[in-house]
Amino acid sequence: MDLEKLFSHHTYLQGVANQLGLDMHKVISASESELAKLITDELRLLVKKNRTTALKKLKELEKKIGELRASGFTEAMGITYDIAKEIAVTASITFAEAGIKKKLSETQIKNILDYEPHDGQSIAQWFDGYRRADLSRIVQSVQGGFINGHTIETIIKDVRHATATTRDRGRMIARTVLNGTANATRMEVFEENADVLDGVKYIATFDSRVCSVCGYYDGKIWKPSEVQARPPLHPNCRCVLVPYIDVGEEGKRPAENADFEQMAKEAYSANPNARKSWDELSYDTRKKYRYDAMKNWTDKTGRSAYRNVSADQTFSDFFEKQPKSFQRSWLGPTRYDLFSSGKLTLDQIITPDNGFTRTIDDLKKLK
Repeated sequence: MDLEKLFSHHTYLQGVANQLGLDMHKVISASESELAKLITDELRLLVKKNRTTALKKLKELEKKIGELRASGFTEAMGITYDIAKEIAVTASITFAEAGIKKKLSETQIKNILDYEPHDGQSIAQWFDGYRRADLSRIVQSVQGGFINGHTIETIIKDVRHATATTRDRGRMIARTVLNGTANATRMEVFEENADVLDGVKYIATFDSRVCSVCGYYDGKIWKPSEVQARPPLHPNCRCVLVPYIDVGEEGKRPAENADFEQMAKEAYSANPNARKSWDELSYDTRKKYRYDAMKNWTDKTGRSAYRNVSADQTFSDFFEKQPKSFQRSWLGPTRYDLFSSGKLTLDQIITPDNGFTRTIDDLKKLK
């Protein structure tokens, strides 16, 4: 079985998801100039009303804002649905090219798009929540600003901050939904081909951004009918399920050569103009710092940011080979001390029995 084709498809998926996030923002933000004009015009009228009348008009304004923004979300969901369908079809074809011959029917793919939950929600449910959250943020900015006597210019500025949050959330939804669609398609293929597979394997990403949940499941193998964790397990999850046939080492998978996330954080902290915490930065800003860290490291060392390792390697194997700085950053100082002293293994520290990360008190009892 050619696992390289499956990993290449997953890399392709990440690029498609990033572009989809940009496309979603473009169609949703098309209404922002009209939105600003609507709010400005309405607020200029409201300042002349008494409080009771103004509050009633604000409620009417909420309806107008919702109607104005609705078409953008409808278009964004249509784009997402079309791309998700393409992902499902190409995933099925990729499996055929990789050696699994039974492809999915159009009905099976349609059911994945219409009903399969991705981190608990179908595509339609993701977008319903997306639209409602956008409206809520905008309305809170308008109503809160009006009641507190803010200028119209300040209120419009707050509204723009609210819609910027919508942009960032759109990228998260794009990555989560498309990864969910790909993995749901994979599961359907696995079940169709259960007679020729020894199992299904969970694959996480070998870098500092992988969470403890995905780190725990990495390398786990189940029968197709007994899979315990299907990505995405959380928003922005990058993990993937691959078919497993017990013939020894199969293929390669990428692994990060340095802790670029920590390097990016340190570079940002060294910026004298830094005002926000790292977690408060936008996705685009964090990504830029991370890419800069990778480029600087590559220029300095002459090595690629990623290397290929055995597909049989697990996150635990990868973690134990990382420098102390990486391990301490990922675990935190107390958990790192327990791990580095040999008192506890990584599997004891992260376990699904205790929400994946045991409390410090519980860990000390295990020593």
